[in-house]
Amino acid sequence: MARDPEELLVKAFAALEREDAGKALELADSAIEGDPELAAAHQARALALAGLLRGEDAAEAFGRAVELDPDDPDVLFDAAEFFVCSGDADLVEQGLELAQSGRQLAEEDDDLELVAELFLIEAMGLNALGQHEDALEAAKSAGEELGERADVLAEEGSALFELSRFAEARATLERAVKLGPDDAWVQHLLGLVLERAGERYASEQRFARARELAPDDFPTPVHLSSADFDAALREAVALLPEEIRGHVATALVSVKELPDEHDLREHQGDHPLSPLMLGLFRGQSLRDAGATGDLPPAIFLFQRNLERMAGTREELIEQIRVTVLHEVGHLLGLSDEDLHERGLQ
Repeated sequence: MARDPEELLVKAFAALEREDAGKALELADSAIEGDPELAAAHQARALALAGLLRGEDAAEAFGRAVELDPDDPDVLFDAAEFFVCSGDADLVEQGLELAQSGRQLAEEDDDLELVAELFLIEAMGLNALGQHEDALEAAKSAGEELGERADVLAEEGSALFELSRFAEARATLERAVKLGPDDAWVQHLLGLVLERAGERYASEQRFARARELAPDDFPTPVHLSSADFDAALREAVALLPEEIRGHVATALVSVKELPDEHDLREHQGDHPLSPLMLGLFRGQSLRDAGATGDLPPAIFLFQRNLERMAGTREELIEQIRVTVLHEVGHLLGLSDEDLHERGLQ
């Protein structure tokens, strides 16, 4: 006698609660065999696959669940959270759309808690896409219902940090750490704020705690002396094509520990640049050669941010190489959109 898909589904979600992703997947697949159109079974299957770190399969399963029941806020919530946390820009955008759709449905159902949770996912997605002012508003909307919660304050603090509102970011993240001392992301964010404030010892304590809590997410970065970093820079430039090296020679290449206030406000009238940027081009591009009143071309590299991107010296050299290529693109007059198309954004 065939087993009831609904009964199998209840057991699949129970297995997920026990963090037994393998059993949950087995039960979800059995439920789908009994009823291929059961959206919640595909939802459970997707959650199990995510737990097994089978990201591509999970994305496909979430897509099927949403396709079968696009009006279920719970399905949209799980799918949106997965996509937003994927780290893939296209999936983040898809997750953001699902979160906004789910929030509208939850508002119709007057489910205020789910509305707030979806606002939080929106904040995460908007921060990931660099839309920090909108992320800040979404996080504040989430906090109105959810109250003082570490994950909500983390998104608020992250947005404030990216908007160069450092004092506000620090106050927000210090509250977040008190509420969630074992949240690695909160510890790391506060470390970034303290680093900018010049409190190196305190920041390193926060970074070390984040690594202790989530070593895969926050691996130990490379730390080089100024002389060793300059040597790594020379190695990276030597790996560039000869033509590109010629363009690098026309600009002053300078290394700073972190972007300063002037760097962050490089584009007057726009939003501040990210404090986590790896490099910056300043001056006249070769495309605009002949214009007057501009500064000589210069490429700045930000050592602490670059080191954070690498776990080995070889990875650091590669990241420096890519960053220099990116900034040389600006020297040649290419826009960020042009660089994105060339894989340098």
